Amino acid sequence: MVEARPGPTALRPGYMAALFGVLALVLVTFAYYGLQQARESTLETMERGARSLAEAVSRAEENVLRAEADMEALVGERLLDNARLIAERAAAQGLPDTALARIARDNHLERIDWLDRDAVIRASSGRVGAGEWADWREALAPLVGGIEDAVLFELDARLFAVAVAVPGGGAVVVRASAERLLELRIRSGAGRLIQEIGANQGVVYMVLQDSIGLLAASHEVVLIEPIAGDAFLAEALIDEVGASRLVDFEGEEVFEVVMPFRPQGATLGLLRIGLSLEALRAQERRGRQQVALLVLLLLLLGAVGAGAVTVRQNLALLGDAYNRIQTYSSRILAQMADAVVATDPSGRIEVCNGAAAQLLGLDGAAVRGEDLRRVWPHQIAGRALAGEEFVGHTCSFADTAGKERTLAVSCSQVRDPDGAVATVVLVIQDLSEKVAMEADLRRRDRLSSIGPWRRVWRTRCETRSMP
Repeated sequence: MVEARPGPTALRPGYMAALFGVLALVLVTFAYYGLQQARESTLETMERGARSLAEAVSRAEENVLRAEADMEALVGERLLDNARLIAERAAAQGLPDTALARIARDNHLERIDWLDRDAVIRASSGRVGAGEWADWREALAPLVGGIEDAVLFELDARLFAVAVAVPGGGAVVVRASAERLLELRIRSGAGRLIQEIGANQGVVYMVLQDSIGLLAASHEVVLIEPIAGDAFLAEALIDEVGASRLVDFEGEEVFEVVMPFRPQGATLGLLRIGLSLEALRAQERRGRQQVALLVLLLLLLGAVGAGAVTVRQNLALLGDAYNRIQTYSSRILAQMADAVVATDPSGRIEVCNGAAAQLLGLDGAAVRGEDLRRVWPHQIAGRALAGEEFVGHTCSFADTAGKERTLAVSCSQVRDPDGAVATVVLVIQDLSEKVAMEADLRRRDRLSSIGPWRRVWRTRCETRSMP
């Protein structure tokens, strides 16, 4: 009895799907964590960039203030030099209005006035309005009285003035325009820099505001929430390093960095920079797409892997079943009393069981692959390979010992799905003993039928021999 061998352990597809599902979940978890880390890193980078911009604006304002102070000092020194020269000439030879006008024109001065001891104008390069010097008499009294040598002061936001004492009494007042300083302040001040930075792509707005309102702002920014009433802004105003947050601005979420604006150590207000989150959102979209593609790829690989494992298991099961069937078939063929020979369509032997090898005097293992017509040169083999099918065809055959045998040969063809011949099978039965037994039986029958006739013959012979 053939014992069945245990088949290979099958891994269920459900387990494979669960395994790949867990892997996909782990991948999604790590990807989500990575996206969060990337988001925080991007926001930190944006905050550092905004702080750098704020520091640049603050440094630029400090440089502008220093430049203004230096230029004011230079303008003051130039005015003092011009005023001293004019005072010396006025004391030495006197200067009429025309001479003062020519000096003012040649030196790009706004106006030159020569005053006597009583602060009354003796000559001027321009027209003097009535009561113009009424408010200046007290300030110029030390000069016209000979107590001080020079005074530098600013008449208004657009004019600088310097006054020097004239030897012998009186004073010369020289005025210069401050328009160049104002233009410098406009071109290089914090307001201009804020507008230029705010016009860059990625910067939604950039404003400088104090507790009252806006001091400077980028283009298209008219209103923004005040510091009063906003705890975040109020705290940032007194903070040393500022802060950042996500805030809604005109229906768009922006990343805002807020820093106190302290050029030369004095707090002038808050510098607020709003940065667009489009780049961050695009990065997050790409990250989510990559995660989705990775998960899809993992699921696809899981499906392919599960299918491959299933196919491999099925092939292993089929192979095991085939081996068992082959084992059963081989044992059945080996134990069959009839000889079985199977060949391919060309006649090469594929199967030769023990009975066939013994009957034909062959080595069953050695003849595999040999031509049947060569190892058994019998006309019945040629007929079988020629495509003829028959059942129980009897023929004579002399075995290797020279003994004549009577065989009954059956031939059938096994065809593939296309109808072509795949295998030729010959089943050979040795009828020698059967034929011998039948001949013996026939002889006995003849002998048994001859026996009564002998007795009758003897009786007749005995009767004739009687007297």
